[in-house]
Order: sequence, then structure tokens, then C-alpha cells
Amino acid sequence: MRTITLLTVLSSVLLSSAHARDERSVLRAEVDGIPWFYHVKDGGAVLKGVDPCEVNLKKDHRRNVLIPAMVDVFPVRELTEDVFVMSPYWNNETCLTVEVLTLPESLRKIDFRAIKAFRNLARIEVDVRNPVYESEGGGLYIRQDKELFLVPPIPSEVFRIRPGTMCVFPAAFRYADKIESLVIPSSMEGDFPALSHCRALKAITVEIGNKTYYSQNGTVMRRDGVLVACPKAIETYDVDNRIVGIGPYCFSGCAQMKELTIPESVTNISEGAFSGCRRLLSVRLPDGVASIGGFSFRGCLGLRKIALPKNLSMIGTHLFGDCTNLSSISIPREVKVIADNAFWRCSSLSFVEVPQSVTNIGYSAFWGCTSVEEFHISSNECYMDWGVFAGCASLKRIVFEGKVPKRRRRIFEHTPDGLKIVVKKDSREWALFLDQEGFKPRGRFASGQEMTYDRKGW
Repeated sequence: MRTITLLTVLSSVLLSSAHARDERSVLRAEVDGIPWFYHVKDGGAVLKGVDPCEVNLKKDHRRNVLIPAMVDVFPVRELTEDVFVMSPYWNNETCLTVEVLTLPESLRKIDFRAIKAFRNLARIEVDVRNPVYESEGGGLYIRQDKELFLVPPIPSEVFRIRPGTMCVFPAAFRYADKIESLVIPSSMEGDFPALSHCRALKAITVEIGNKTYYSQNGTVMRRDGVLVACPKAIETYDVDNRIVGIGPYCFSGCAQMKELTIPESVTNISEGAFSGCRRLLSVRLPDGVASIGGFSFRGCLGLRKIALPKNLSMIGTHLFGDCTNLSSISIPREVKVIADNAFWRCSSLSFVEVPQSVTNIGYSAFWGCTSVEEFHISSNECYMDWGVFAGCASLKRIVFEGKVPKRRRRIFEHTPDGLKIVVKKDSREWALFLDQEGFKPRGRFASGQEMTYDRKGW
């Protein structure tokens, strides 16, 4: 009896040791001709990719990729982001033939990016015994949350979210770029998903009886007056004068849109609202707009000018990031914050004036504004983060009207060697600060007088 007990304990110790080793190691196991790489986590296998060597791919695998329920002695619990792109085995030609992805009963977690290589995927199917996931109409749903989790690139021209669905995962439509029509059930009440990548989308319909959303002319509104989604193939759009807000990423991805009219009724524009509208040339924002979310105009490559609302208090993160044709900007007198990367790579700007109201200029706010030759900073004692002017390759002069920034972090990093700093009212504080930053005055110190500082060595 003691011998059996001792053997049992010894076996348990050896097994525990093997599991501990497996937790730290990338292992390999061949299942049905496909050699998978995986590691062990909490007693289950996390699939990471396949071995490109010695693959015996069956013809059926070229259309239907079946995720195994077991590798070695471990149940498959998770699919990582790069499971199908880790190795040369999943090359472009192979991935384009895949139409169906089948998930096993054992799976408990899948990264939504796992399907990114399968550009012609039409269906995601799930073993009916799986307690977490289920499929219908080609889409992947989470059972308990009544949530649509993932839609394949080509489910059908018309995709109907199944009745009873309460919410949609924010990135559910990340790869569904061939859907032409979307139907929202009456049960849906959660936040509306981003449809930025649904480039072929022509119409969205909300079923009658939905208490949160309604549709009109192919667009979707919330019942509190916020426009939340629109077709992506539009060229012009007039926002209804009953609308009071524009929802997150509402027009994002409308790559063909050139003209947009926003009525005076709109007071709020949410994050990413117009990002990726590459052909949008100009837009007038009503003065009643009090807030504009970050990323709202990022990637609007055609945007040349824009009049910001006079009561705007903040220019958000990446608000105009990659607006490479934006040639002029007037920052309203009420703005207090210019956030991180606000004008990231606005390479056509030539002059920027920062008003006295500004108290905070964020990290790399004007990074890569390669055509700007002069900044005029009227603000007094504002905080400036690292590299505010970094990458401004043509910058010749920065004029400061007020006192030394209260807090600052290497604000002149990665600026041209010939840069000149003009201080309208010189002081000992300015002299000390600029000396630490590598600048020297042209003449004798004279408190309260204008002074030009050159880079040391120039």
C-alpha cells in the first residue's frame, strides 16, 4: 500500500514538473497533417501557429480549417492573434482559399485578429457543445453575453445580426469589408460597433421595435438625437437638423465623401467621427460644438482648411493626425489644451499661432509638421511636454510672448540646428532655461526687452 502511495506521489511530482516546463516552452504537435506550435496555460493548449516544415496539407484544409480539440494531451483553449500568420506556411495563396473556420468544443478564447489573414472567409462554425461560443449566419457569438463577437469578411451581401442579440463587440466588423447591407435586430441596445472597415456598406436597417436605435435612409440614429452610423460608399451627406451629436467613428472610412454639412443643432462630435475620410476637402463646424473627440479628422488627406468652433476648449489627441494637406489652422481663443500628437504629421502647415488661453501642450503635439517655419506662442507659463516641436524640419523661429513654461520636458528635441528662439520679454528665468536647453543670447541681458537666442555653436 505504501509502495503504491509513493509511486502515486512520485508520478504527480513528475507530471507537475512536466507541466511547469510546458508552461514556459513552445511545443509542437501534429494533428491531421498540420504541425501546430503551442504552449500550455492552466492545463490547456494555446495555439500560436504552425510549423512550415513537413506539412502534409490535405485538399479539404484549403477551404475548411478545422481547429483541433486536442494537441498531445492538452485541450485547445485559446487562439492567439498570430496563429495563422506566424509562419510561411500560412502564405497569401493558402489563406485566400480558406472559406470556413471551424472551432472545437474545447475552445474558450479567441483573439478577434486571428482571422485577419483569411480575406475570403465566409463562415465561422462552432461545435454545438462549446459552452462559450456559438455561430449563426456565418458570425461568431458569445452565448452568455448575447453578444456578436466576430463577423467574417464575406458572410453574405446582407448580414443580419440574429434576433436576441443585445450588444456587439467593438471590433466585430474589423474584417467584414465586403458587406453591402446590415440589419440590426430590435433587441440590440449596447454601444454601436465601429463600421470603419465595411467599405462596401450601402445601407443599414434597424428592425421596428428597437428602443435604442432607429434607421432612416440607410443611416442609424440613437433616439436621444445622436447619429451613430452611415453607409461608407457615400460622396456627400447632409446631417439632419434634429441631430445633436455625431457618434464615435460614425463617418470613419467614408473614403469617397467629399462634402459634409453639419447643422447648428450639433453640439458634440465624438472620437474618430471623420477619420479616414480621405477625399473630404473642407468642413464647417458650427460654433455651438463644445467638444470634438480625439482622432476625429485623422487621415483626412484631402482636408485643406477647417474653421474650428470658437468655444472649443480642447484640441484632442491626434485630432488632425496625418492631415497632410492641411495648410492653415486658426486655434480658437478659448482652447486650453492641445493634446498629444494633435497635429501629428500635418506636413503642409507653414505657420502656427498658439493663443494666450492655452495652458497645456502635449507630447509631440506638432511632430512631423515639416513645412512649419515659425511658431508664435502667446500662452503664459503653460506646460509643454517632450518634443512639442520634434520633426519640424523647416522650423526657423519660435516666438514666446509670455513667461518661461511652468513645466517642460525637452521641448526642443529633434529641431533644426539653426533654430532661433525669440523671447519678447527677457528674464533671468528665460536665460537660465534656454542655457540648459543649449541656447545662448545674442547680446547682453536686458530684463523685459526682446532677446533672440541662437543654438550654441551657431
